Amino acid sequence: MRILLVAATELELKKVLEQLEGSTPNFSFQGAVIDMLTTGVGMLATAYQLTKKLKEETYDLVLNIGICGAFDKKLELGEVVWIKSDVAAEEGAEEGERWLSLADMGLRHTDDPPYSSGAIQVELPAYLENKIDHKGVTAISVNRVLGSETSIQKMKEYHPADVESMEGAAVYYCCAMESVKVLQLRSVSNYVENRNKNNWKIELALSNLADATLNLLKHVKA
Repeated sequence: MRILLVAATELELKKVLEQLEGSTPNFSFQGAVIDMLTTGVGMLATAYQLTKKLKEETYDLVLNIGICGAFDKKLELGEVVWIKSDVAAEEGAEEGERWLSLADMGLRHTDDPPYSSGAIQVELPAYLENKIDHKGVTAISVNRVLGSETSIQKMKEYHPADVESMEGAAVYYCCAMESVKVLQLRSVSNYVENRNKNNWKIELALSNLADATLNLLKHVKA
């Protein structure tokens, strides 16, 4: 079993490594060989680094981990979720106050591979059912994290989702196009609201993310 553990930043991998007492780009865990990839922040960097890695090596699973912001206030700060669908929400155009998707513009159909109903859908592997109790949520990926009430409300109307990140859709897209099994775990560090870092719980989110990652890896099977 070979797994690629992907994160945008070293910070998001740090607590996983601390628990494993690891310090190298690859290690063994529960009989699996695990490689790590730090892509850099954003969809462009992630798409490039991940595609390059997938052309060099073959993996049974790509596991993307990271923190996220939550639109859904029912999600608690520090709560870990798995992403069942993701999409690059800013693709498209503005027409006055109306937002147009690529499908609205006739540039892509909503079900063109790897999309289904306009997003990239991922199912929880059968061997993980009943093994992890994290909620499956919908996500959007953005180039600019939302931080004003005006843009937040527009996004909620245009592309409702539970959480946002800056990389998830790129990971799902690359893996879908390369026919590689993939899963994304995110831990909620903040709510999507007027930007106020004093309200964020990054350390709690990172600690819970590391625990969830290691628990998931214990149940992964080829």
